[in-house]
Amino acid sequence: MESKLNDIEYGLRGKTLSYSAHIETMLSQIIIIANGDNVAWDGLNLKDIKFKDKVIKAIEAISMIDERLYNSNKLIFEELNHFQFRHRMAHCPIIWDSKDHSYFTIWEFQTKDKDAGAQPVIYTLDQANQEILRLSELCEVLKSILAIILDNFQTKTGYYII
Repeated sequence: MESKLNDIEYGLRGKTLSYSAHIETMLSQIIIIANGDNVAWDGLNLKDIKFKDKVIKAIEAISMIDERLYNSNKLIFEELNHFQFRHRMAHCPIIWDSKDHSYFTIWEFQTKDKDAGAQPVIYTLDQANQEILRLSELCEVLKSILAIILDNFQTKTGYYII
């Protein structure tokens, strides 16, 4: 049974992190394209900033190059900024109930003074799969946003980015 639970966990984490990697790459591309001729961003190392900070930088970047595009997708970026499932799946241990394998507990470590320590967060397999589905949807929306930004960049500069 432990092998089956490990396979389920690997599948959940793998799908989550795969979509997250695509999202994070697109956020980085948005930041780079928007700041292409801005010398003030030279010190920004996109490999060293957290996911949440990339979302914030991407919001700033999109706002700078196309305010309407940002406004029409504002809720998407707010959702990405508060998407805790990705963080939990990447960084927190999962504990399965010994009898009922339809749910699991993720122990999330809090560092804030009043909430310091491990806090349990329970997900059913259905909930986890819905979270993964939502990540895939967010990934598709970001692909569309990035396509618009690339098209605008090409129109403005005459350069193609592959």
